[in-house]
Amino acid sequence: MKTTFLLSTLASSALSQTCYDGVRVLIARGTGEPQNSSVANLMGRAILASIPDSYSNEIIYPASSDPNGPNIGAANAQSQIYDYARACPEDKIVLIGYSQGAVVVGNAIAGAQPVCNEVANNIVAVVLFGDPGRVQGVGVDSDVNGPSCNVAANAARSGQSLATIEQYEDRLSEWCNYDDFVCCATGTTFAAHLSYWTDANADAVASYVSSKAASATVTSAELASSCTAISARITTATGAATSGSMPVGSGVGSSAGRNSAMGVASGTAGGTAPTVRPTMPPSPTSGSPGIVTQTVNAAVKNQADVVGAAAAALAGALLL
Repeated sequence: MKTTFLLSTLASSALSQTCYDGVRVLIARGTGEPQNSSVANLMGRAILASIPDSYSNEIIYPASSDPNGPNIGAANAQSQIYDYARACPEDKIVLIGYSQGAVVVGNAIAGAQPVCNEVANNIVAVVLFGDPGRVQGVGVDSDVNGPSCNVAANAARSGQSLATIEQYEDRLSEWCNYDDFVCCATGTTFAAHLSYWTDANADAVASYVSSKAASATVTSAELASSCTAISARITTATGAATSGSMPVGSGVGSSAGRNSAMGVASGTAGGTAPTVRPTMPPSPTSGSPGIVTQTVNAAVKNQADVVGAAAAALAGALLL
């Protein structure tokens, strides 16, 4: 058992970190999803089931129409990445983002102030779903639900952000349904944006991540003092300070943990897997009462309104 004292880059307090022989998964949820209840946790659990001694939790951020939300999320993502890399310098990190959460992940690794090179090596796989900043031809086109989208997103990354994310091309998996208007400029439906969450897709993601983790070699590197999160204190639009570090035990779940507690006390990082709450109710079966269809349509419209309200902010937030 190895014990290390770690000072949080944002919270300025001693944190407990447990290292894992498998992977550490960080998930950024989509617009409007409750914290720790993202549909993307389906992918996290599949990875945990596939790779022993792994852990998964969510990145804390508003996931709303708050124009500063992606910046908050990117800063908090970097804080978690740096805290973990300092405590467990040879461990492997996987990043997953859905919709606005894909912008969060993209900005964390390829924004105006991306993660530093010393820790980029720890990131062995990046998996993005319905990415508003998706660039055609960068990364692996992983969606198998119909024809592939062959054009970029309307708010595709460019310039330095594009050049930086291209450095992750060998470990970047982009899931973009051809009819998903969030990630495909020729897409026409919001329903396609909700189509990724199937067991088959989860198995495919777990297989991809397992392959990347198995082939990656992570070497211990001393993080320079310049390797700090985007901001030591980023505020929301209302001015409330947002802490960047997810406390141990509040994550999506753990497949074990190697009991190498990092921090003041020994123990394992825990957390229970939350119930997956889809962005919309299941599609009604044939012959269902009309109210079911109305409920589904209302849910889709509500989410579409939320995404629509956030679209301009997302486009403007692709470079921090």
